[in-house]
Amino acid sequence: MRPRPPGAITVMPSAPGWTAAAPGSAATAAARAALRARAAERERAILSSRAHGATSDDDSTPDRGRAPGSGGLRSGAVLAYIIPVPALPDAALEGLLQPLWDYLALSDAPRAADVIFVFGSADRAVPARAAALYAAGYAPRILVSGSFGRLTRGPFDRPEAYVFRDLIVAAGVPPAAVITEPVAANTLENVRLGMAALAARGHRPRFALLVAKGFAMRRCLATFAQQFPAVRLRACPPARPLPAAIDRSVPAFAARLVAELERLERYAAQGDIRAQAVPAAVEAVARGVTAALRWTPARGRRAAR
Repeated sequence: MRPRPPGAITVMPSAPGWTAAAPGSAATAAARAALRARAAERERAILSSRAHGATSDDDSTPDRGRAPGSGGLRSGAVLAYIIPVPALPDAALEGLLQPLWDYLALSDAPRAADVIFVFGSADRAVPARAAALYAAGYAPRILVSGSFGRLTRGPFDRPEAYVFRDLIVAAGVPPAAVITEPVAANTLENVRLGMAALAARGHRPRFALLVAKGFAMRRCLATFAQQFPAVRLRACPPARPLPAAIDRSVPAFAARLVAELERLERYAAQGDIRAQAVPAAVEAVARGVTAALRWTPARGRRAAR
């Protein structure tokens, strides 16, 4: 029997907050069929090892939602199968990432506001969303902030703010309604410099619709809430499901979602953003993805960093 990879994701269909991988899909059915025969044997082995005092592979990582003696499984959860992430079809991995996506990609129904505040990125769905909100009459102006990022330096020949402005104007928004801030190099600067650009034009918004790529939405809201707590906010990212938002290989996107959780913690500790509570189920998914993405099945150990 192959050893269990460190941090392999445990899919628990009966546990609150967990989503099984793409139920009913052919890719998921194949993954289940290949592993179901070993699931019961593995469960018996794991439960037996716990009975003799062994701990799960990630017990050294704190889990505020873990019940004492549970070995990482919530009380009443059903251990269905254990899967190394790189061995999963992309569709199945997308399903396992859904709890992370749901936590990060906050979205609100838009309401009338003073400004549509746009965070620069490589995602062209962002300016399209901003233009649609303007066309629907939700705000009289758009602020676009951003210089260059890792994914735009090279593909973009101008700062993100200018590229997005041109796309927004091409979608029918009057040029006079779009204010650009082309210097900001991170989310904190987006907020601070973007608000300064608005103030320089005589605008001091009290209500803003924030538009950014989905997985950055929670951090954008938390940054704005910390820096300008008097401004009312609503999250209005492009309306699309997780599969449509993946902008790199699925394993790389999985790693990026996990990195976003780390940024929330680090930036809150620095005082840059408002602290965010992370549900135990989301932390568990992140730990499993982090460990499993470094797992090399052929060698039965972690890959080199």
